[in-house]
Amino acid sequence: MEKYFFEFNRLVRTEASESYVIFNPKGRVGELNLHIQRYVHGNLVVEQKLNNKAFEALIREIEEKIISGLEPREDFIFSVYQGKEVGFYSDVVHESPYDSARRGDVERISKLLQKVLGHQQTARGQLNEFVVCEFFKSLGYDAQKASQELDQMKIDVVARNSKETVFVQVKLGSISSSEIKDVVDSVATFKEKSNRAKLVAFVADSFPPNSESLRRDLEQEYQISIWCVHKYQIISTFPEYRRAIGRST
Repeated sequence: MEKYFFEFNRLVRTEASESYVIFNPKGRVGELNLHIQRYVHGNLVVEQKLNNKAFEALIREIEEKIISGLEPREDFIFSVYQGKEVGFYSDVVHESPYDSARRGDVERISKLLQKVLGHQQTARGQLNEFVVCEFFKSLGYDAQKASQELDQMKIDVVARNSKETVFVQVKLGSISSSEIKDVVDSVATFKEKSNRAKLVAFVADSFPPNSESLRRDLEQEYQISIWCVHKYQIISTFPEYRRAIGRST
């Protein structure tokens, strides 16, 4: 089995950030920048051409050698870029220009990056669900991630108190009228194993223009209360998560 060796040289360390230059026997691999709060955000810029196994080994070593030692850590989300340094700037060192990255270099690893970014999107969705749980707990509910049965109904979080059960869908971005209708219909026909009143809540960056009239019509049709919670309401309660759950682009 082929072994891969990576060396991490730390450039900067503050209370909330770290920066590393990464090397292997062939030279400089790239740079890793981390921002550390209750969660860890990172940007990895890869400058060498790495095959799939080498790239996976690099990600594994970042996790084992750097990320695993960060405390407290509730989640790790990072973006990966293929690039090449085109200049160095300093108050005391003159610029040293390099050739710019070629388009072919990016295309050769695009599939691999899509895989990593897919993992990032999944992690970002999980972080949104975690923050939504915290939001409903701040309202006096016992909130947790939905079971697999409810996940099939596109319910991500369930919040309960002594009188109500709130079935919550958490969206990365906007939500459509058809999605709202489908979820309300699923929750209305779902048999709750208690005498609590059922409610439906949607958490999203934005809602359709007719969301208010749609909400009233669906409440009347299904006899169920519906909440439309904008992300900014959650960010107002937990401003420390602004960067992590901010609007999707």
